[in-house]
Amino acid sequence: MNKSIKFFICFFLIALFFSSCASIFSKKTQNVVFKTSHPNTKIKFKNSKLIYADSINKDKNITLSRDAELVKFTIELDSHLTSSKIIAPTNLYSLYYLTYSPCLIPIFFLPPLTAFLTIPVGIFYIYFCLEDNEVETYSFIDTFNFINVNQKIKYWDSSYKMLKLSNVSVELQTDSNLVNYFDNIKEIADIPYKTNNNDESFTFKNTIFYKNIENQLIKTKFLDTLNIKSVFIDNTNFNKLECKITNINLNKYCYKYWTLYLNKKINYITIKIGINWVLKDHYGDILLNKYVVGCSGEYETNEVENPIDDAIVQSFTTFLNDLKVDSLMKKTGNKN
Repeated sequence: MNKSIKFFICFFLIALFFSSCASIFSKKTQNVVFKTSHPNTKIKFKNSKLIYADSINKDKNITLSRDAELVKFTIELDSHLTSSKIIAPTNLYSLYYLTYSPCLIPIFFLPPLTAFLTIPVGIFYIYFCLEDNEVETYSFIDTFNFINVNQKIKYWDSSYKMLKLSNVSVELQTDSNLVNYFDNIKEIADIPYKTNNNDESFTFKNTIFYKNIENQLIKTKFLDTLNIKSVFIDNTNFNKLECKITNINLNKYCYKYWTLYLNKKINYITIKIGINWVLKDHYGDILLNKYVVGCSGEYETNEVENPIDDAIVQSFTTFLNDLKVDSLMKKTGNKN
């Protein structure tokens, strides 16, 4: 047996018996860092991709499974809005093509006849050894920045007036109700490759938005449904709130995976909603008119209602945290 054949056999045996063949070049897990704003930030995973998580520091060390699937989780912090996030492995592993080296070595290092005779061995290697490892050929980026993704929630206290939701309307123009398509995206800020007017199956009704906003007013205690009559008897106790939804963008993100065995797509969505908030006094005179875009977190494609609610809450919270709004919401004698 000549040296070339010995070399090939030795290399093939190493690839065959150590770490399940192709996994020599691609690990089943990956360590990443989640940068957050506060040590008390909690990362809660919705699926089983988490292997390990350090929850003590602001920069959290996370070990994830690399299997070309979406990793769904929420970022939570007390007195802040919860942020829904989705990540996926998007970088083709740098040593991926070395997993085919046992098949290529005969072609480049053996005489033609000998190389031809080893082709069945190469086919056996590809069919039985590589298939199970193809899902691990993509890796995550090393660091994810989740700093300041949770807005602080403003809760009502006795120094503020209550809010009475008097009107919610939806006025969408043709060019303000869009679906944007993003392909193999690494950053959400990237430009969509295609934009269409929204002809999706879901529709937008005033009643849905009214209920979403009313629920948020109740959660933040700016609307007291138990004592609503007594609150609104005294005109100095409340301001009126109106809103007009003028813009809705549905963003569809798609990751495409292409290898010898792996040919799949995974998708998620976000929604941006532009809302014009109008704060009025108890007489109906306009105190402030402010347009705020609310950006939802990331959700699976079958969760359309969740990102709509999320985007509305984000817009409302931004509006309520505005310094001018804060001043106008103060009761007489409590203004700074």
